[in-house]
Amino acid sequence: DFRKVAELMAIVVTALGTSQGKTGSPPAITGLTWNTGDILIVVAASDAAININNISTSINGTDWSVFDAIDVVATNTGNVITQIARKATIETTTIGQVSCIDTGGGAVAFAAYKVTGLAATPFDKSETAVNTGTSPSSGATATLAQADELIIGGIGTEGPNGDTAGTWTTGTGNVSGNEQRLGTTGGGAASNITVSSAAEVVAATDAQTAAKTGITSRDWAAAIATYKMAASGTNWTKNLADTMTLSDSTVKE
Repeated sequence: DFRKVAELMAIVVTALGTSQGKTGSPPAITGLTWNTGDILIVVAASDAAININNISTSINGTDWSVFDAIDVVATNTGNVITQIARKATIETTTIGQVSCIDTGGGAVAFAAYKVTGLAATPFDKSETAVNTGTSPSSGATATLAQADELIIGGIGTEGPNGDTAGTWTTGTGNVSGNEQRLGTTGGGAASNITVSSAAEVVAATDAQTAAKTGITSRDWAAAIATYKMAASGTNWTKNLADTMTLSDSTVKE
């Protein structure tokens, strides 16, 4: 019989930066480097839902390519929406951009990550919650499908960049680290949006939560998404003699 022996690869996550805007030129993170097949993950917070076609990558402002999927959306109706979107890059570049090409006239802020080592179909679990207050939390996901996954947390608030940032909850079952934060400014608080994000690789199947404490009291929308690590392996073949020989990448037992 044939058995697959999986050798797990490593997930590597890199924070790429943040951008924000209200009107005028579309907000963008520029001068980025990625290789074909890298996964870009964006955590976006906005006044209104950002259409999947409005979150895009490009090579120095040309060859626009939209994201593959929005994996999770948290909607605090009339206040703030938080989304986590994902794309596999199709071209190696040192002059890449991640942009929101149409803010719809409202406020938007987003943070981006570059990831390697994810499965071909990486999305696993998600959870969302919305409310008002100083301690936003997505609530806990279901138990993860496997022990090695990337956790992305996003919290959007209806308030300016100058609000108190608060602190990510840490420890088993809580995403923290690789943290990014940015918000819009100007006008009344309700005309602004701030995004906070965190990214962490875990090695257990515990349910995961994205939560902060101590922020300025605002309307908030919290979301969390988890992504499975890729696995590679070789085929092992069993014969009746129970002998062991080695040939290339196939072992006969």
